[in-house]
Amino acid sequence: KIKYYVSGSQLDQTGVSPQEEFSRTSFRSNITASLRDNFEISANANFVNSGGRRVQRGSNVSGIMLGLARTTPSFDNGNGLSGRDAAENPDTFLFPDGTQRSYRNGVYDNPYWTVTQNPSFDDVKRFIGKLAFEYKPFEWATIKGSLGYDQYADKRKQGIDVNSAGNPQGQVFNQTIFSEDINSQLLFVTDNKINDKWNFNGVLGYDGFKTERQFDEVTGIGMTVPGFFIISNTATQAVEESVNRRQLDAVLADARFSYDNTFFINGTFRNDWSSTLPENNNSFQSYSFGSSFVFSELFESKSLDYGKLRASYGKTGNDAPLYSTLTYYNAAASGGDGFIDANQFPIFSTVAYERSALLGNNNIRPETTEEFEVGAEFNFFSSRLKLDVAYYSKTTEDQIIRIDQPAVTGFTNRTANAGTIENKGWEVTAGFKPVVGDDFNWDIDINWTAFDNTVTDLAPDVESILLAGFTSTSSRIIKGESYGALFGSRYSRNEAGQVLIDDNGFPIVDPENGVIGDPIPDYTMGIRNTFSYKNFTLSALLDIRQGGDVWCGTCGILDYFGTSQATAEQRGITDFVFEGVNESTGQQNTTEVALADPANGLGANRWVRYGFGGVSEDYIYDSSWVRLREASLTYSLPSKFLDKTFLTGGSLTLTGRNLFLITDYPGIDPETNLTGASNGIGLDYFNQPNTKGYAVTVRLNF
Repeated sequence: KIKYYVSGSQLDQTGVSPQEEFSRTSFRSNITASLRDNFEISANANFVNSGGRRVQRGSNVSGIMLGLARTTPSFDNGNGLSGRDAAENPDTFLFPDGTQRSYRNGVYDNPYWTVTQNPSFDDVKRFIGKLAFEYKPFEWATIKGSLGYDQYADKRKQGIDVNSAGNPQGQVFNQTIFSEDINSQLLFVTDNKINDKWNFNGVLGYDGFKTERQFDEVTGIGMTVPGFFIISNTATQAVEESVNRRQLDAVLADARFSYDNTFFINGTFRNDWSSTLPENNNSFQSYSFGSSFVFSELFESKSLDYGKLRASYGKTGNDAPLYSTLTYYNAAASGGDGFIDANQFPIFSTVAYERSALLGNNNIRPETTEEFEVGAEFNFFSSRLKLDVAYYSKTTEDQIIRIDQPAVTGFTNRTANAGTIENKGWEVTAGFKPVVGDDFNWDIDINWTAFDNTVTDLAPDVESILLAGFTSTSSRIIKGESYGALFGSRYSRNEAGQVLIDDNGFPIVDPENGVIGDPIPDYTMGIRNTFSYKNFTLSALLDIRQGGDVWCGTCGILDYFGTSQATAEQRGITDFVFEGVNESTGQQNTTEVALADPANGLGANRWVRYGFGGVSEDYIYDSSWVRLREASLTYSLPSKFLDKTFLTGGSLTLTGRNLFLITDYPGIDPETNLTGASNGIGLDYFNQPNTKGYAVTVRLNF
């Protein structure tokens, strides 16, 4: 008996920015063959080719948002046009002599120049396959084996045209990434009914994972022909090549006992050997114990359909980042000062290497995470009301992190077991069925999560660890604070926490930076309502976040340049009194100041006197929001339309995502983050906004 499945799809998409394009072509096939009653083999394969043209974004002088938001309203980037019309007309961003037309004469790129003259292309070809077998020698035993393969080649090209702000000489960057993952598994699975009351399920096996990634990069600087993004069109080239390899081998066991479908107990154990740890300490263990009690089996109730209590304890190990144990040599660089690019070797027929600034550590230990969880589940009134409540406490010790190293040692950072982090929280899910009928039904599903996250310990002599950000404002690991605490410039305060004001009436800046915000929310919640009427289904998901700070660096820069709405509304105020106490007298401040008095120079401008971007503390905002994450309307084809066709089912769905956002946050959508999906959070610095999305989906079942 053979079963098979074949599918294909094509996606063509244009972005919200002009010239931005993305396409994806995919094919998938699955096949399963039962060669004997107790022996089955299967294979599946998935091929995806994706890529397109992307645009610069984020914190760089060629980023769209930087050039757009920092432009004064008196300068028209589009030169009378807007959107795609402006991007398609060279007069928008080019002067007749070929130089760039932009505000401040090329300090920042015109956003239309960015999308047109500084392209980025990518082409990814990926294959994912799996071979598996399942052999059942006995009724109570099964042997399973699988071999998975995941391989992709990612070819990228980025061009920075001549006269760009990022590199006026022009630059071409070519990169090829080859990745290969192999996962193998062999399991012995048993499902044994010991007697009428007792059952036993067990797993014993091997799990292996091997990965290799190769990066080949060529950067060419100094283009001869503008707009011709070929390496041979550049004056100097720098080549870089790197290979990352990692291998994990593990044995595992899982045992589960159940009694009369009422009492359950299970235990797991896993031992891993990792290539990223020191050779003499490359093994780590993970184990867990859990039990549950379905107490509703002991009695009958008209209201309670199902009741369960559960508890579990576990300890999980984790290995180190690649190449953490040794100190390596990299291609050398010479010169460069932050404004002029360094000379990257090999250059002028000379090959040179220099020792990495990262000091390896051959004594690092595996990370360990210890977790305890208790929970309860309840179903009431024929499952029209469901509730699941859980509390957990998790502690991660010996976190492997790169920490700062005194430069006099010859290194700037080192790898170490440097941190301990505690997480404690509640997770609640609930389901309601307010209306249950023959034609009309209404379902409500709710999930609610709240947690505390605290760094309880750091390595000796380590005050903080940078995760992401800038010198002025960053996301850091700091003892006693939440993971990713916002750290930056702030105002001086007295012991009572009152801001100190100078004799001129302006707040005084603390000479030392400190913690200015906590990016962890008080809680998050999702509420989905689903209404069904005959063949129609309407569903909407509300996403709610309460609390959590975000640094709006964009707001600070726009205030500094005077292009924000706040400066437009407030620059005429001449009698503003800052809240705080006078540093000299200790009395409540009553001195009136003009927020922007041209007669007294830039130092009298409230948004300029503290330097570029202002004081970080001023731009910490609450990121609470309510958003309509998704809404969909589905029509399912009735059976009477399908009876005389080759179709077994079908549906038409209209979907919208991110349809509205309610928030008091003044910057870009607070869900965005400067460094994307990274450990450094709560940073908004000329981020690209989220987008609304609409889709029409047709499903036909054969």
